[in-house]
Amino acid sequence: MQNPADLTDLEAFLALAAGEGLHAIVRPGPYICAEWDNGGLPSWLTGTLPPRRLRCADPEHRPEDPWFCMEFWCGWFDHWGHDRVLRDPADAAKDLDTMLAAGASVNVYMAHGGTNFGTTAGANLSSPALDRDYRPTITSYDYDAPIDEAGRATPKFWAFRDVLAGYRNAVDGPLPEPPAPTAVQARASVALDQVVRLADVFDDLAGPEMTTPQPPTLEELGIGHGLVRYTATVPGPRQAYPLVIDGLADRAHVRVDGRDLGVVERDKPADLTFAVAPGGARLELLVESMGRANYGPLLGERKGITGGVLHDRQYVHGFTTRALPLDGALPAIPWHRPTTATSPDGPVFRRGQLTLADPADAWLLVPDGGKGYLWVNGFLLGRYWSAGPQRALYAPAPLRPPCPRDHELTGVIVADRPRSGPVRRCGFWVIVSAPG
Repeated sequence: MQNPADLTDLEAFLALAAGEGLHAIVRPGPYICAEWDNGGLPSWLTGTLPPRRLRCADPEHRPEDPWFCMEFWCGWFDHWGHDRVLRDPADAAKDLDTMLAAGASVNVYMAHGGTNFGTTAGANLSSPALDRDYRPTITSYDYDAPIDEAGRATPKFWAFRDVLAGYRNAVDGPLPEPPAPTAVQARASVALDQVVRLADVFDDLAGPEMTTPQPPTLEELGIGHGLVRYTATVPGPRQAYPLVIDGLADRAHVRVDGRDLGVVERDKPADLTFAVAPGGARLELLVESMGRANYGPLLGERKGITGGVLHDRQYVHGFTTRALPLDGALPAIPWHRPTTATSPDGPVFRRGQLTLADPADAWLLVPDGGKGYLWVNGFLLGRYWSAGPQRALYAPAPLRPPCPRDHELTGVIVADRPRSGPVRRCGFWVIVSAPG
C-alpha cells in the first residue's frame, strides 16, 4: 500500500518485495487470469479489437521438465450470491506433503490472496461451454489462504509450516516467527446521513451524451466500469409484452415513464412486462457493470448492452446514452444539493464522517446498503452486495494516514434498495475482527 492510488504499479510491487527479501514468481502479462477483471487485459485494449476469441491456441506441453505444481489450490475464491468456498487445512497440508515427498516443486496459490480493490475483481462463467451462468467475483481475495486478507497467520499457515519444516536442511537454519498481527480498529459506527439522489446529479457527473441507433457498450463510451443510463422511446400503442435486454452486462434498473419496472441481472429471468400507450413510452435503463470474465471464450467481453433491446420481438431504436465511471477516484458529488426526501427512491450517494485518533486495519460493513460501492478518503475499496457471501470490506490502515491526533474517515456509497423491505437508516460499521 505504498501508493494505494495505483494498484497496477508492478515495478513498485517488485521493489517492495525485494526490499523484504522476497523472490517473486511473475506472470509477465498483461494476461494473468488470477480472477482479475478481464484476466488483467485492459478493457481499453480489448474494447478496440474486433469480436474474436482471445488466447485460443493450445499450449505446448513438455513432460520431460521437472515436476512443478504451478498452482496448488489450497483454497478458492468466492462469487457474489453463492456460498463461501473453504478447504480444510489438514486436507490441503496432506496434498502439499504428498507433492513434496514425490520431489515436486510447489507454487502455493494463494499463499496470501489479499484484496481486489476497486473494480479489479473478475468473473467466471459456469456453464459447460463457459458462456453462460455469469458469476462475478467478490471484492475480497482472501481465498481461504494460509495468510488471510489482512496478512495474519491462519490454522492453514501453521499446518503448512509443519509440513515444510520436514523438508528443510541444516543450511536453511531455523524457521522465523511470523510478524505480530497488525492493530485492528476498535468497533465504531457512523450514520451516512448526507444523501444525494443519483438521478438528481447524474447529468452533472456523467460523460458526454451519445446518440446511436443501438445501445453502445461501456468501451464505446470510453469507460472501464461504472453506470450507464440508456434512454429511448418505445413506439405505441402496443399491448403488454416483455422487455428483453439482449447481452446485458451486467445488471439494470428498468424504468418506464418514470416508474420502476424492476431490476434484472445477467443470465437471470425477470418479468419486465409493460404496455405502451398511443404516444409511446419513455424507457430508461441504468446499467451497472460487474467483473469481466478472466478466462475462457468470453475473455475480452464488452460491458453495458452488447446486443439490443426488444419489446417482445420488436427492437427498440434511437438511444441517448451517458456514462458515469465508478472505477477510480470518488466523483465530484455536489453535496451542497442534498435530497429532502426522507426515503429517497432509486440509487443514492451517501456520506458520513468518523473521527479516529489512531488509524488501524478495519472492516467496513454496510448493514442496510443493498448493493453499491464504498470509498474511504476518496479511495475505492470495492463493491459490496447484500447477496453475500462477503459482508464487509477490508480497509488497511495506510488508507488513513497517521496524524498527530484525530483523523477523519469518510465513507461514500452508491446503493439501491435491499432485496426486500424499505430503505432504512443506512450506516457502516467498523468491526473488530475479520468476518467469518
